[in-house]
Amino acid sequence: MIIRQLNIDAGMYSPNSGTPLPPLSIVNRISGNVWDDSKTPDGLRNSASDAPIAGVQVWAGRAGTGRASLSTRTNAQGYSEFVNVRDDKYQVQFALPGQSDFTLFRQGTNPAVDSDVAVATTFGVGWSIPVTISKT
Repeated sequence: MIIRQLNIDAGMYSPNSGTPLPPLSIVNRISGNVWDDSKTPDGLRNSASDAPIAGVQVWAGRAGTGRASLSTRTNAQGYSEFVNVRDDKYQVQFALPGQSDFTLFRQGTNPAVDSDVAVATTFGVGWSIPVTISKT
């Protein structure tokens, strides 16, 4: 699972100093990938050996509550996304398909390809680490 905070910054000016520029639109997103780590169960998403898993139920909610307010499923590429989320601290939960288990947590040095889901947390199985989403 990759959780990213998307911030877009741009310096602009108006040649007519008295005319304000329109505000830049910034969109908060929580997104990630679900993959099958069975061939090399190392907790890292390897494009050559780890196939995406489609149709996995994914929820997101305020961190620390154990409740989800948003829901989606992974697409054919194992990707899920929540768009236009409010500034807040979130956790994401994943449903385990079939007889599967979560892979190793936070392996390696590249957070873009490791699993951010702990096997067991205060709120049960399959919750991510908390992340803060903010436009500022």
